[in-house]
Amino acid sequence: RSFIYLSIAETLNLPVVAVEAPNHLFVRWLFDGNHLNWETTSAEEKTDSYYINYHHISPKSISNGVYLNSLTREQTIGIVYTDRGLVWRNRGDFDKALEYLNKAISLNPKNAGAYNNRGDVWRKKGDLYKSIEDFSTAIRLDPNHAAAYYNRGLVLAQIGDETKELDRAAATGY
Repeated sequence: RSFIYLSIAETLNLPVVAVEAPNHLFVRWLFDGNHLNWETTSAEEKTDSYYINYHHISPKSISNGVYLNSLTREQTIGIVYTDRGLVWRNRGDFDKALEYLNKAISLNPKNAGAYNNRGDVWRKKGDLYKSIEDFSTAIRLDPNHAAAYYNRGLVLAQIGDETKELDRAAATGY
């Protein structure tokens, strides 16, 4: 529903922008140097502190510009590209997923979710080091990004297992 509000606001030239919280999008009305956050699904006004507490948003991710900042039109479109990348990842078309996730990151380099999702695609493609790089970027942007920590841990364990296999093969001649 947020995109419906944003589309109408853009058509009518109203001061409404998208705002992201972890795994959540809402709209913000801008006026006289102030703002009003609006939940489009429940038709309720919410404060920034509500989102910080409810979504456990790290102060660092706010200062990094990841969450609770008013998004530009391009950054908002980047969220759509992130979602499309997930669709292609789930369908198993990793190259198409990378195309969309790369575009999402180019539109919003502070999109921690896009880095986490791209890291997962790199993992599935077998490029574990690019995967770790993207998971680490997601964590640097959002220190509370639990999925990025989990995913990075899986890859580090996988690299450790592969290293053990290589050492065992070298030691045994296989």
